[in-house]
Amino acid sequence: MESNLLDYLIKNSDDYTALHIDLIKYELGGLTSHFGEHFSSQKEGNKNNWLTDNLFRDYLEFFAIKLFKKKPILNQKKVLSSAYSSWNEHFKKIGYNVERPPWNLRRDFQINCSLKLYLLSKKIIRKFKNENFNYLISNNFFLIIDEFEVLLKEYCLNNSYDALIVEQYNGFFHKLITKIFRELKKPVIFWHHGGIPANYDVSHQKRADYFVLMGQRQVDDYIKVGYSPSKFFVAGHPIYNTSISSLKFEYKEVLIITKAVEGYSPLETSNLDHRSNSLMYLRSIKKVLNKIGVNKVYLRPHPSENYSWYEKFVDTSFYVKDELSLENSLKRATLVIGPISTTIIDSMYHGVNYVVYEPVINSLTILGHLITPPLDGKDSRFPVAHSEEQFEDILNNKRKISTEFYKELVKTPRDISFLKNII
Repeated sequence: MESNLLDYLIKNSDDYTALHIDLIKYELGGLTSHFGEHFSSQKEGNKNNWLTDNLFRDYLEFFAIKLFKKKPILNQKKVLSSAYSSWNEHFKKIGYNVERPPWNLRRDFQINCSLKLYLLSKKIIRKFKNENFNYLISNNFFLIIDEFEVLLKEYCLNNSYDALIVEQYNGFFHKLITKIFRELKKPVIFWHHGGIPANYDVSHQKRADYFVLMGQRQVDDYIKVGYSPSKFFVAGHPIYNTSISSLKFEYKEVLIITKAVEGYSPLETSNLDHRSNSLMYLRSIKKVLNKIGVNKVYLRPHPSENYSWYEKFVDTSFYVKDELSLENSLKRATLVIGPISTTIIDSMYHGVNYVVYEPVINSLTILGHLITPPLDGKDSRFPVAHSEEQFEDILNNKRKISTEFYKELVKTPRDISFLKNII
């Protein structure tokens, strides 16, 4: 018997059904796994927000796009990009005409599609949000997907894009647009939106032609697990563009980053995280910090999490909700503690040491995942605690991450000139 419902459906369906289920596997997985109060945006029981989720609003957005979209500069290569706005601005500065896909509206209004395609994109988004599992695996929904694919391919052909840049490749829209660009024999570039990847599944290298990361260290870790070196480029950070010289390590204002569970794992072999382990993680941190005399810290959940859920379980006299923006919170902090996270880079850039605490139980992390670099703790410049004893040792001896290690995590200054060689 298959242990995974979606894998079972794919293997036991006709080719047409299996293909469509695979296209929307991530969204379907959200319905089966992404539930509970601990998430800030739950998949179960969602209802339309009539202020934003209505056809009239869709028409207003589209006409705003037509009104405010900047005219492209002639003779520039065209890139379709869902990367962060800060990266898109850098692409424009080196001579690319950058547009967003129809489902990726942002304040720059850089979308160039028909009204029909735009409305169909919004319709599919609402279907994912509001319809049940049975509807999403029905032919009625598959026919909508088919119509969307035809229109999307026409859109790509008519706009003559030279390349596709995506910041993720798990969801339906990104899977489909990647498929189309492959059919058109145009390069697909995966621009990592995070600074320290947690997923090194070697099978994922087939999903893009090129991978762009912030630093050489991340590239080296991918190559160690079997990725092809020729697929990688190093860009740096979209905002941070200077090196660091020193890191604070004091107990005055301690910031704790939670160990967040995934809604649905994008790995080929998925693992459903148990949310109680996120609570055990915080209890373990409190136990060790109390031993060294720390009696109050700020708690910052992942953006996907709900603090109101945490406060029902944790000691709120010890864990105080962090109300500040990440930037202001790091300016206040004198030490940051948490799991492997892109916040490590944010913290170091703001001159604050980050203590990596990743408890290991039976050779797996507390959430049941394999230990991957740089989490393995083999580099002395990057201390990692795998137990409460190691955690206490790092705190007592104030063992910092090397500032030299930051240079490997984030190329400084940033450099995206390599795009000229691949687009």
